[in-house]
Amino acid sequence: MLPSEWRTVSSMDGDPSGNVVLAECLSIGEYRFWIGANAMLRSLLLTNSIASACWIFYFTPPFFKNMIYRQIAKNRHKFSSKMKACPIPPKSFKDALLP
Repeated sequence: MLPSEWRTVSSMDGDPSGNVVLAECLSIGEYRFWIGANAMLRSLLLTNSIASACWIFYFTPPFFKNMIYRQIAKNRHKFSSKMKACPIPPKSFKDALLP
């Protein structure tokens, strides 16, 4: 079960939170939860691709990486405005995708 402070769907201002939540199963009945920038960085690490090098940012101060994460999350549609649909990855990327 997620901690109670993670169950909100909006910020104090009523804006959607946009937080990524990752539940990692360590063993049967034992989970580790990641939220926000840390969840994004952990998921990149688990892909075992070149993007896993981003894990180094895990060690930056939380206020800084969460500020950058929130700005990217808030403006993500501007960054991907040229793409109208999600592309289907080629079979060569199969090993880099999470199951």
